[in-house]
Formats: sequence, C-alpha cells, structure tokens
Amino acid sequence: MAVHVRKEFDNTWLFIKLNKKRVGYCIFSCVENTCKLWSFTIKERFRRQGYGRKLFDLLLEHVHDKNVLELVVLGGKSNLEMMSLIKNLPVLRCDENINFYQLKI
Repeated sequence: MAVHVRKEFDNTWLFIKLNKKRVGYCIFSCVENTCKLWSFTIKERFRRQGYGRKLFDLLLEHVHDKNVLELVVLGGKSNLEMMSLIKNLPVLRCDENINFYQLKI
C-alpha cells in the first residue's frame, strides 16, 4: 500500500493506493491548532478491510506533526462508517444543527 500527499490551496489530500490504484482519500485543512476533515472516503469494494482505519491513522499522524490539538470531523450521525472510526476518540462537542463532531487528538 502506498500513500500520496497533495496540497491544494489550504487543503491537504491524503490518498492510499493499492497496486497504483486509489483505494481511498481524505481532504483536510489545518489552521493554527485545529484541523477540519472535509471529506473521507474508501471505495466501496475496499470497505471493511481496514483501509479506512489505516487512512484515519495516517491522518492523525499527519496532524500530530503539525501540532494540531483538535480535529473537527464534518458530517452527520448517519455516516455509520465514520462514526465507527471515531467512536473511541473523546468527542468534545456535537452540534446537531451543523452536523460536526469535534475531537481532541
């Protein structure tokens, strides 16, 4: 498995690839000590095989290197896959109106 990082404006893209084909990616931006996760996806045929956990762990490593203290995960509670990834992290705030989860990392 290979990892590719791409910067575009204020956003960073992390891709994971298997045999040179994209398995999944996430898009995030970091400002001061806060990072916002805008998008996170794993191709359907690769789900439930540990690639989402690997990508999320890579994201956490990347933001730790930037001295980020908080990670804001944007999305609703209906995203069960994302909820399973973050369930063991301490949720600092969940606002139903704007559908985001702010996590301490």
